[in-house]
Amino acid sequence: MSFTLRKFISRNARSAFTKEVFTSRAYASANQKFSQIAKPLYDYPDDAQQKKDQVVQSLIRTILTSTNHEAGSPAAEKLRFLFATIQNDQDAIYAIQQASRVAGILRFEGHRDVGYNRQKPVVRVAVTGSGGAIGYSLIPRIASGEMLGPDQPVILHLIDLPGDSMKVVKGLSYELEDCAFPLLKGIKVSSDINEGLTDVDYAIFVGSKPRSKGMERADLLKENGKIFVDTGKALAKNAKKNVLSLVVGNPANTNCLVLAANAKGLDPSQFTALTRLDQDRAIAQVANYTGKPISDIKNLNIWGNHSPTMFPDLANATIGGQPALDLIKDAKWIENEFIPRVGKRGAEIIAARGKSSAASAADAAIKHMRDWVLGTGKDAVSMAVHSDGSYGVAKGLYSSFPVVCLGNGKYEIVKNLKVDTAAKKKIQASVDELASEQKQVANLLK
Repeated sequence: MSFTLRKFISRNARSAFTKEVFTSRAYASANQKFSQIAKPLYDYPDDAQQKKDQVVQSLIRTILTSTNHEAGSPAAEKLRFLFATIQNDQDAIYAIQQASRVAGILRFEGHRDVGYNRQKPVVRVAVTGSGGAIGYSLIPRIASGEMLGPDQPVILHLIDLPGDSMKVVKGLSYELEDCAFPLLKGIKVSSDINEGLTDVDYAIFVGSKPRSKGMERADLLKENGKIFVDTGKALAKNAKKNVLSLVVGNPANTNCLVLAANAKGLDPSQFTALTRLDQDRAIAQVANYTGKPISDIKNLNIWGNHSPTMFPDLANATIGGQPALDLIKDAKWIENEFIPRVGKRGAEIIAARGKSSAASAADAAIKHMRDWVLGTGKDAVSMAVHSDGSYGVAKGLYSSFPVVCLGNGKYEIVKNLKVDTAAKKKIQASVDELASEQKQVANLLK
């Protein structure tokens, strides 16, 4: 039987696996050796464990390292994703199980070492609100390397309020130890914001005061604003000068504005707020409506505030390389179901489970930080960033835009997108809300 890399992918990977693999340098190189490597994967005796290990390791290293890209780069991540999507054949499943362990320690002649065998310098990641539900979903995934890559060791700074929250965080730290993550080099638990942010490279601000029954949004803004004033000062005083900060706690955009304004000496571009969750919600709705795979949907981005006024933009999205609006022609569905459901999905989840979204928010935060640090390639993603005036959004606001991440904390707002009159009106309504929030916390921005 003739084995080729294309047949292997077609047989074992989901149909959504992108054609980019077949046009990459990795494919051309790996395909030359694949038939000799893959055939024994199906032919050797079950008890030939040593041979099995050799075949699996050879297969993994050929595909993962033939790009000569650093681990964690978009190209390497796309190829590693092949193994994460294999579904059939027990030997192929064995390859998945081994990939995360083996791929990181292999050497390939003429190429750099990857993964656990050649790790980067340790970085420190702080998470506030570590004792909450989002923290519980988020933090183990950071420790596993999912956020910063399989060759990035981390020390976690887990921050929360004193009292019962500290007990919860301490228990979480025990669980993290029990997971025995190879990349986790230390855990620091603190209820003091200055201590918790000392020397951190990355900070994820999950903790914020929730809106209580009867509380007006204006009151919520002011209460959280006070928290982020002190947090911004502590960040500027104690963190690394190139620290990257993501605000998850709501109201995220304006919390981010207050945080950045009070972190004197740090650049506004070092601060972002989470709207990736809104993007993912929009993608999921489109996938459900069209029946198309998630990975076929690109450049479906969010504009404005993380609130029901946000605008999910189908006009610039593509599905399987085609304009999304060529496949979605029901204007009533877009206007009356899609847009409002994305904006109010958080409330829908609370109504269903009695609690706000946690696992999905943690997942979005992981993706946001991973893309910001490692890069997105050519695809745009949604991030609330410091406005430079693009698309008429007032300078200085932290508004969601389509951005391309260049890696190492650098990003660019995507320019020259088509924005028709109706879209401009919706974007402006969300931006007006941000401007109103800015006025309400104006005394905290000095």
